[in-house]
Amino acid sequence: MAASIYIVTSIILLSFLDFISCQAVPIKVCGSGAPGYDVGNLTARIWTFEGKNQNCLPVNNTIPPTCVFYMGLCQRLQMPPICSDSSVCQSSPANSTFYKLAAYSSDPFYLYTVPPGFTTKFEGGEIINSTGTGGKTCQLQTQINFQCNSNSFWPKDSQSSLIPHSPKIVYDASKCSYNITFDYAGACLKIEPSTPVTQLSGGTVLIIIFVVSLFTYFTFGAILKLARGHHGKDVIPNSDFWMMLPVYVADGILFTIRCGKVPQRDYDPIE
Repeated sequence: MAASIYIVTSIILLSFLDFISCQAVPIKVCGSGAPGYDVGNLTARIWTFEGKNQNCLPVNNTIPPTCVFYMGLCQRLQMPPICSDSSVCQSSPANSTFYKLAAYSSDPFYLYTVPPGFTTKFEGGEIINSTGTGGKTCQLQTQINFQCNSNSFWPKDSQSSLIPHSPKIVYDASKCSYNITFDYAGACLKIEPSTPVTQLSGGTVLIIIFVVSLFTYFTFGAILKLARGHHGKDVIPNSDFWMMLPVYVADGILFTIRCGKVPQRDYDPIE
């Protein structure tokens, strides 16, 4: 009897805990802002691409002939201090100068208003003095666009992190803003939207097993009781136990709350 009470109480507690876990706010998965598109290759690694002349930020008031962009979508760049914890960074190979173009974002994807294609928006870059702002400071920000081109693949298994296709880079000095556009096969809408994969928790599995076992127990137990000529409540297997179950559960909960301590009772002395 004690074992039955323990099992039933455990199942009830597991059900309650599993219910709480189901109510938790789900973690936002990176790339969830671009449903129907393939962002797997984009988020698989840190990508690099080259900029030239006016696409590069000045170094000591001189625009370098080339610069290198580093892009981490759903990945934090771990580079020299200025670019640590960022999503987009630029460097000048000539003198190893770095600019933080945008702070890290865990889910930067946004859909185009008119499909196909999607974009990313990054803010919180480095504050610089821009020639286009009349000497005033402004904060760097970056928008990266991905437009559909079924022939433009980004192989995530390649040994090189260099993007295989040159982007269109536009820098607006008056806003300290980069607008970069790539051709990308994954920006073409999928024929079949990706199906979310759901995984049952351990508590859910136990509840399913318990419900199936309980159904089997009552069904076959009742059939056996009927075959033996029982009627009414006697058809229920162990009917006395199930009628007392609420009392047993209440006692078990009180016993748990009191940490196993049994309340002391005062008795009148025997005269």
